[in-house]
Amino acid sequence: MDIVIRNMREKFLDRCNIAILSEKSVNILSECLDYIETRDPRAIRILKLRYGKEPKTLKQVGCLVENRHKGKYGICAERVREIEAKCFRWLKKLYIKREIDLRHGGQWTS
Repeated sequence: MDIVIRNMREKFLDRCNIAILSEKSVNILSECLDYIETRDPRAIRILKLRYGKEPKTLKQVGCLVENRHKGKYGICAERVREIEAKCFRWLKKLYIKREIDLRHGGQWTS
């Protein structure tokens, strides 16, 4: 997951308007990704394919991801982009919530 976080860094910073991704922020981001993985493993699989060791295009990812409704592999590039965008929105919300929780000495709450 570390490779994914490193490769996602710029895109995450841009989308979430975060100035600097510190070590603490990387840990929060990692926790958020773990949380999302328990809820939507397909979204994390898409992020791993897009930002992993060998990043793939939207079309390449679409060929490798299972279509939930048809039970076959293959979704269109636009659907991959939509899932990726949804995941970034989810990450942003979780990241901000977690950062606020930590400032107030709270524990991780979902």
